[in-house]
Amino acid sequence: MPDGTIPFRQAETTIDALYKMLKAAATTAHDPNHSHLGRRSAVVNDFLDHDIRLGHTKRGSFVFTILARLTSPARPAPRSR
Repeated sequence: MPDGTIPFRQAETTIDALYKMLKAAATTAHDPNHSHLGRRSAVVNDFLDHDIRLGHTKRGSFVFTILARLTSPARPAPRSR
């Protein structure tokens, strides 16, 4: 579009394309010889299900921030009694 926007309904297609790109990248990172046909490894599926996040946009913009956690999130220390 001339004004730099996309129709709101196209956002789903855009996010699906981003997910497909991330899935291909994660698959190749885990197994560079993977054919990208058939099943992915449990490591790749777990990464996609738990470590890919959609961040908040920056104020006043339409930028999607995509985060990939490469380490476990910090967990609070257990309380002592």
